[in-house]
Amino acid sequence: MKKRITAAAAALCMSLAAIFPATADTTYTIIDNTNDVQLGVEPERDGIFNSPVSVPEGYAIAVNPHNYSSGDYVVVGRSGIPSSSDSSDSTRSITGTTGFLEQESPVSDATKVGLQYSSDTCYDVDLGFTLISPAYYYNGKKVAEGSVQLASGTWSTIEYGRFIDDAYYRLLREATDSSGIEWYIVAATGTQIGDYTTLDGSSFTEVWLRKNTCTETDTISLNTSNTVRQNIVRTALSLLGDGYEYASAGPDTFDCSGFVYYVMSENGISIPRSSADICSSAGTEVGIYGVRPGDIVGREGHVGIYIGNGYFVHSANEETGVKVDVVAEYNEEEPFTNYRNVAGD
Repeated sequence: MKKRITAAAAALCMSLAAIFPATADTTYTIIDNTNDVQLGVEPERDGIFNSPVSVPEGYAIAVNPHNYSSGDYVVVGRSGIPSSSDSSDSTRSITGTTGFLEQESPVSDATKVGLQYSSDTCYDVDLGFTLISPAYYYNGKKVAEGSVQLASGTWSTIEYGRFIDDAYYRLLREATDSSGIEWYIVAATGTQIGDYTTLDGSSFTEVWLRKNTCTETDTISLNTSNTVRQNIVRTALSLLGDGYEYASAGPDTFDCSGFVYYVMSENGISIPRSSADICSSAGTEVGIYGVRPGDIVGREGHVGIYIGNGYFVHSANEETGVKVDVVAEYNEEEPFTNYRNVAGD
């Protein structure tokens, strides 16, 4: 249950905010022990927190979102939304009666994505198909060795340094070649996979990945028990490797908004067809902290579907088709501005 912020707490917030003015990508946390509330103050993210009191322009206040009480330890650091912890150099105990302000390190998108629900119980969801994940460690990443057949009929080897490193690929079948090497054959449509592009510009519809550089699974762990959300994720992943086509909304090829439109339609959810309209009016805006599996991530011009653990699925472009990417990495170049809950919970 949320507790009311007193006028003294609000005044403390404002006075300290004046001392530590807002700057982009900096988060502050105020602990007001007298009233047992945590006031999260973050620049330029109004709407992330419920703000029942007047605060300086560009700030928002959260009222103890996790209901901590005196005596709990609260992490004061990168998260922006504290969590229970035992005593350590990175924690502060809630004691005494005076609020204090702790300026935190810049909060990365990798930390922000879905943070509000990151401690929720996870459930293993059966997919009904198999996903393949690269598993060979190379230069700090999990990658796979692969091979692709070109239009000429010749085979091109895709070495580790070409970084076939998407979190998931959809399995089509398995094979053993004449040399006895075992392969996973995965769906992939286009001219590029990882950092590899076909030498002659020819397109492919499948890629062979060496089994001993990968793992397989027919389930995915999601931090939601909502079957609608689980089904959205399942549908999105079932289309991995399908092709990109401008103005197409399935069932075999998609542009970015067509992909999201198709997945939601398959799960009984009506949304607009264009990325601009999806970002402005589909469901409810929840922000990067509140995104959950099955939500839509996007900006005007591009949208995808969040599947948890920092990943999203989208119909990226003609070169790669439908694939998995990392929200935080994507945001480094073309940041998403919208995170929309269309599941209704």
